[in-house]
Amino acid sequence: AIVDEWKSKTCKNSLEAVFNHYCSSPTQIKLEKEWQGFFRKNSIEDIRDNMQQLFLYCAEDVRATFEVYQKLYPKFCKRFPHPLTFCGMMEMANVYLPINSNWRHFYDKCEKLSSSSMNEITRKVIQIA
Repeated sequence: AIVDEWKSKTCKNSLEAVFNHYCSSPTQIKLEKEWQGFFRKNSIEDIRDNMQQLFLYCAEDVRATFEVYQKLYPKFCKRFPHPLTFCGMMEMANVYLPINSNWRHFYDKCEKLSSSSMNEITRKVIQIA
């Protein structure tokens, strides 16, 4: 129950979730993520046939990213005014996490550790009370 409450207050880390959180003003942006996998799953002919819709999908993603950036960058600068902080963030943004066959094992291990830690904390709080 406590973990579910915690999870409900965290960001889902998708562009759509971040956009909806920070850009509450109504816009014409429709983030249709079903087009996201189209490039991977379909033939070049299908991509050509749907080029207009795919361009629109990409443009809407760029626009949403721009609107989120406009909201977050001033907050970032206020919280971290030194320019080296921004440079460090840009450098770290170039790093990527390769996902291979070990990813599921890593994820499951982290979930198990998180759950175990939460249970231990709950047990200790009950013990103290």
